[in-house]
Amino acid sequence: MTREAFIKNSLALGIGLPFLSTLFTSCEGETLAVPEFQTDFSGKVIIVGAGAAGMAAAYLLQRYGIDFQIIEASSDFGGRVKRADDFADFPIDLGAEWIHASPSVLAEIIDNPDVSASIDFVTYNPQTFRISDDGTLTQQNFASNFYSEIKLKDTTWYGFFEQYIVPSFRDKLILNTPIMSIDYTAEKVQLTAQNGAVFEADKVLLTAPIKVLQANDIEFVPSLPTEKLATINSIFMGDGLKAFIEFKERFLS
Repeated sequence: MTREAFIKNSLALGIGLPFLSTLFTSCEGETLAVPEFQTDFSGKVIIVGAGAAGMAAAYLLQRYGIDFQIIEASSDFGGRVKRADDFADFPIDLGAEWIHASPSVLAEIIDNPDVSASIDFVTYNPQTFRISDDGTLTQQNFASNFYSEIKLKDTTWYGFFEQYIVPSFRDKLILNTPIMSIDYTAEKVQLTAQNGAVFEADKVLLTAPIKVLQANDIEFVPSLPTEKLATINSIFMGDGLKAFIEFKERFLS
């Protein structure tokens, strides 16, 4: 798979927007301006954040043999990709769960002929949509002809990353290490963690959530340019809610 195809597939899945924003400079129709990777790069890269974007970046850098570390603030990888194993007799996606593309995109992301991936899917194709307009709920059927999504059946998004993506770079993953400041005034970029640990790299790939940046949880030295701060603060990221209900009796077959 080409680099451009990888980026298009990641964009279709919605798993790598912060990662992708560092890789392409423009998008006009179906054309992405994708710069060539510097495959003879001999320096070190630090990825901040082990969510979906950070994991996708780490997997790609690993494939190109580039030296890197991936640093995550929490105690586990995944970010908003989370899994519950103790609610039902099958794993449940607590975060992202849908695939907005053909299931074959997963094989293209893995991009390894030596890996045999057997993943089952469920197609979600609702026959009726309900739309709220000024407090009035109306029923619509026109969209059912062209709207459908795919859901992982016996695994989750977290399980996909856990099985096929993370093993290639697990030894380079550092958990429980929130980055508090990024100083890029010198030739080497210096990152300071909450626990006092200091990391150095030639390049830093920041895939932290947009809300972390909006809250100024990471200090940049020097401060980010005004236009970048304005762009960051102009992005709206809404809250999500999921509810799981357990019934005493089975009423659907």
